[in-house]
Formats: sequence, C-alpha cells, structure tokens
Amino acid sequence: MKVTLRPLSVDDLGTLAAWRNDPRVHPHFFFDGRIDPEKQGAWLASVQRDETRRFFAVEADGAFAGTLSIDRIDPRHRSGELGNVLVDPDRRGTGIGRQSVETLLALAFDSTGLDRVELRVFADNDAAIRLYEACGFSREGIERGAVVRDGRRRDVLRMAILKGDR
Repeated sequence: MKVTLRPLSVDDLGTLAAWRNDPRVHPHFFFDGRIDPEKQGAWLASVQRDETRRFFAVEADGAFAGTLSIDRIDPRHRSGELGNVLVDPDRRGTGIGRQSVETLLALAFDSTGLDRVELRVFADNDAAIRLYEACGFSREGIERGAVVRDGRRRDVLRMAILKGDR
C-alpha cells in the first residue's frame, strides 16, 4: 500500500466530519463537541491561513483514508506538534496510521526544518500510544487530569521525537 499526504480539500470535509463524529473515533479527540459539517468550510479556511499549522489529507492507494497535522510550528525553536491523527475507522489496523506519521515526520524533519515533534494523547489510548512508540516517539510525562472529556477528568500523555532519534 502506498500512503501519500496532500493538502486537505473542501471535497474531503463531509467524509472528515462523518469520521470525527463516528463513535469509534470521537472519544479519542480532545474536542468533545460534534463536528458540524456546515461549519467545516470556514474551519478549513482558517487552517489554511494559519502559518503555524499544516493540515494534511492521507491517501492510501489513491483514496482518502485519513488526516493528520503539524501544529504550533515554531521556527525559532524548530519544533511542532503532531495532531489530528485520524484513519478511516473502517481501515484501522492496516498500517495507514504508521505510514502516515512516518511520512509526516520525514516532511517535518527534512523539508520543514524541525528538530522536535511533540504530541499529546489521552493516557488510556493504548492503540495510539503503541503507534507513536512504533514511530520512535518517547514518553515525556503525564499531565494528570488535564482534560475534562465526557464529564470526567482524563490524564494526557506527552510524547516527543527528536530529529536525531530517527
């Protein structure tokens, strides 16, 4: 399977909203509101204007299969934050997530000039943590009770990878 990244487009937004609202996906994102498909166009326009953010669509064998982003890009510190990692819930476990993250890391380190990529993930999201560790991320610490999600406090794990770790 060949995985590539491309800019997210307006044509992707309906599918993206459906995936984000899917009960297999929704609990794993920090934002606990439902994604309103009618507001997606304005959201994409704001993302495209933001110099500190790059949002990508993932294609697997030519078909839209997920998303991910590099956020909080800081040229001074040559760092950024991996976010919005999402694979079509019907295609999980096929290697798309790992290939996507590895492709984004290559872009971040080789083309964007970053030396550090960090991320935050719910500390009980074992599948995502295994994915990030398989891609070379190291655990850096726990933010206890950092996020209130679905009416309860949840711990957040901080992870990071340095260019020299690859």
